[in-house]
Amino acid sequence: MLPVCEDSGLAAAANDGRIGIGSLLHFSAVCGCGLDTVPVPGATQQQPAGQRSALLHATAALLHDVAALAFRLNKPLSARLLPVPGGKAGELTAFDLPYLLNCKMLPLE
Repeated sequence: MLPVCEDSGLAAAANDGRIGIGSLLHFSAVCGCGLDTVPVPGATQQQPAGQRSALLHATAALLHDVAALAFRLNKPLSARLLPVPGGKAGELTAFDLPYLLNCKMLPLE
């Protein structure tokens, strides 16, 4: 697994812009079991319908990419995303949990 919010090195790399969803998918192809605790922007009812729809479609596309990679490599991959309602890519999360590190939300590429 590539636990972004549970690994200080991955959280720091996300904060510095050295990793993104694409690179995490590439890493999953050769090691690990998928995307784990990856903070991403999440939709809210207050957002315009078009913006909510775009976020939902981008999330679905990412899950499709993970499924396609798992199928192609014939290996189990998971996607444990942490959608932050109303969050924007590049903003820091504000988790108040002892098990999660705060880092920048990654854009849904």
